[in-house]
Amino acid sequence: MEDSNFLFDKIVNGNANYSYHASQLIKLDTFDFYDKFLNWIKGEFDLYLMNESLSESLLVYFPNGFFSIKNISKTEPFVIVEVKIVSKTLDCGTKIANQITAVLNLFHKALDNQN
Repeated sequence: MEDSNFLFDKIVNGNANYSYHASQLIKLDTFDFYDKFLNWIKGEFDLYLMNESLSESLLVYFPNGFFSIKNISKTEPFVIVEVKIVSKTLDCGTKIANQITAVLNLFHKALDNQN
C-alpha cells in the first residue's frame, strides 16, 4: 500500500479527546468526479457511521476519530476538495490516511482507463 501525503500534527490546546490532526487538498476536474470520489469513499468506509446531511461534504466516524471530505470550491473548471483527519492515535490516523490515499489512487487509475 502506498503511503499517504498526509502530515499529522499533534494538537496541543485543542480538544482533549483527539490528539492528531492532518489535512490535504485534492484537485478534481469536475463536480461529477467529486460525487464519484465521495461514492468510492462511502463504499470503502461503509461499515462506519457517516453524516451525509452536510451540504456537499461527508463526515465519517471511525473508532479512534473521524475524517471529513468537503468541497471548498464553488465554481468549475475544477473542484478543490479538503480532506481532514482527526484521530486519538497517530497509528490509527495514518491507517485511515493510507486507506483514503489508496481509494484516491484507484479512482485516478479508473478515470485514466476511461479516457
